[in-house]
Amino acid sequence: MTDSLQALEERLESVEGGELVELLIELSLRTCKISPTRACHYAEEALAKAISIGSKLMEADSLEALGRANLGKLTHDQALEHFHSALSIYEELGSKKGIAGVLGCIGQVHYSLGESEAALEYLERSRRLLKELDDRKRLARNLNSTGLVLLGSDKHEEALKYLEESLAAATLENDIETIRSATNNTGIIHYQNDNFKEAIVFFKKAALLSEQCGDLRSLAGNLINIGTGSIRLGDYDEAHEYLNKGFGIAEQSEAWDYMIQGSYSLCELCEKEGDFEKALEPSQNE
Repeated sequence: MTDSLQALEERLESVEGGELVELLIELSLRTCKISPTRACHYAEEALAKAISIGSKLMEADSLEALGRANLGKLTHDQALEHFHSALSIYEELGSKKGIAGVLGCIGQVHYSLGESEAALEYLERSRRLLKELDDRKRLARNLNSTGLVLLGSDKHEEALKYLEESLAAATLENDIETIRSATNNTGIIHYQNDNFKEAIVFFKKAALLSEQCGDLRSLAGNLINIGTGSIRLGDYDEAHEYLNKGFGIAEQSEAWDYMIQGSYSLCELCEKEGDFEKALEPSQNE
């Protein structure tokens, strides 16, 4: 059973040396999505400890964790700096596992910057190593990331191919988070191609998985996507149900981007129903 964050934090006072570095790295990775600033703090502590005990591998692992935290903060230059520093150490040590992981991270930074060609290049380099290592779980995540980059480049047929491969691999590994993400990305492709019924099927599957994982942010996005798709199909009752629920969860989880998306969709729904006075309300609450 995975320890809670509180349990991990309580262990900080009772461990030292390499065990402390590993614990700080785990805390950084676990808090990266919740609070990138907090994740940076843990990774910086881990880096300092790793350097003090002279462990180059732990130094590289700490730099990778710090890069991930900076990516979460959208401080891209710093993320790239830390990832490339980690890459240099992994290459020096001959750690194919470390190289594969950090190459994928660099690809994610380039994707976040809108540099799809560079992102695909680094993801491909990472994927070759993951196949060599037979690391199927991380390969499934790489395939999903590649599909997402291709989706952003409007290469939908190629994206679907990678997402299908990702779903198959993630299902074999029982990697629920990757299954959820790849399912959601597949729904987005169908939505963008006006296959709204098919898109809603995938969004509903992703919503169920998000709920099972306790990922409220993703759940909010999935529900709002279902509601928006229902507007396109003219199913206004279902649109109301999912948009209101999604908006509430987005507010609860402080997912501001989804709150804005939900507000626009609620406005559109009210306009479709001819309730122009009510259509103004969501935007007034932003």
